[in-house]
Amino acid sequence: MGVVKKLVVIGGGFGGLRVVYDLSDYVYRFEITVVDKSEYSLEKPALFEVALEGKDKQDVNIFIPPLLREHICGYSNEEVESIDKQNHKVLLKNGDSLKYDYLVISSGMQNSFNIKGFNEYGYSICNTTEAKELHNALKNFKGKSATIYLPKNSVFEGIAIELSFRLKERLKEAQITLILEDELLKEFSKENQDKVKALLDEHSIKVLENKELVEIDANSVTFADNSKLDSNLNISFPTLKVPEFISKSGLETNEKGVITDDKMKVNGSENIFAIGDVNAKANPKLGFITISQADVVSSYLTNIEDVEDPMEPIEFSGEILYAAAIDKLEGLLLYKNGEKEKVWVSPLAKFMKMGFTKEYYYTNGKLPPQGAIKRLEKILESIK
Repeated sequence: MGVVKKLVVIGGGFGGLRVVYDLSDYVYRFEITVVDKSEYSLEKPALFEVALEGKDKQDVNIFIPPLLREHICGYSNEEVESIDKQNHKVLLKNGDSLKYDYLVISSGMQNSFNIKGFNEYGYSICNTTEAKELHNALKNFKGKSATIYLPKNSVFEGIAIELSFRLKERLKEAQITLILEDELLKEFSKENQDKVKALLDEHSIKVLENKELVEIDANSVTFADNSKLDSNLNISFPTLKVPEFISKSGLETNEKGVITDDKMKVNGSENIFAIGDVNAKANPKLGFITISQADVVSSYLTNIEDVEDPMEPIEFSGEILYAAAIDKLEGLLLYKNGEKEKVWVSPLAKFMKMGFTKEYYYTNGKLPPQGAIKRLEKILESIK
């Protein structure tokens, strides 16, 4: 029996919980501690329901202390100050520290809104509080137009596309405009980009690409080229920035996050890993990529530690899988793996979205295993 290794996981969201569940059969080798300033893991896919349908905040938050105890994991309800790489310690803002043999950073990125007037007139759905504020605004909405803005280095475009459809379903008579600082679905082929644009047009949703939003007020938005657009409701996704504790720790980063190798090892370190939005390889920023990176790290650790029955080695592919609801009947599935692409409109895609959301909540973040994902990919490849 090998020496028990201390594994510290920063963040109890998609990626952090995935690592916990992956390694729960190996607690004889890994002593896991999760560090998170929140006691709740947010079920992000359900934020649409909070904003558009008024779902209770308590129904999209998973209380993590008991489930971590169930999986024999420690928990520190604190905020991280920095990482002491030389002494293998996570330094906490309360003055305490946690020693680690391995460290997994799954903190997500820091949200930033660089738009004049956003605090007074803007809305977002990054958390339950913001989603509730948007819901209240929608209840009282009497305007004729609404905008959704996606800046560069933000969430995956599919999320903004889904919000456009869902908002149109709610505000049937209003003009909805999706504004992007970049191109729509730039990861996909021109053919599939046009297919999604045609679908948005079919639902009377306008798309403006390569437009930087710089200012908003109660009834309009202003772009960097000084052009304006009428808008009575302004929703924006954030620009994502590297968290301050990472900058303090001297980890190598770029504007997209922490730089790692294909095993998610942080450059210059053999025992620090970064997964999810905080990893520069998570491009686009998407939950499916987060859990894929968590699986890569977990499989790598079980193999280098030579545990009994290690996980099958997993390679990171960067594949994209996102299911979006369009309306009460239809859904949109976006899939890309290398040269393979699928843009598929079907009621089944809507059910996939519903199933994913419900499974995450009712299983406390236990998303489908790799085997189920591979079977799904084969089904997608068979669809004409």
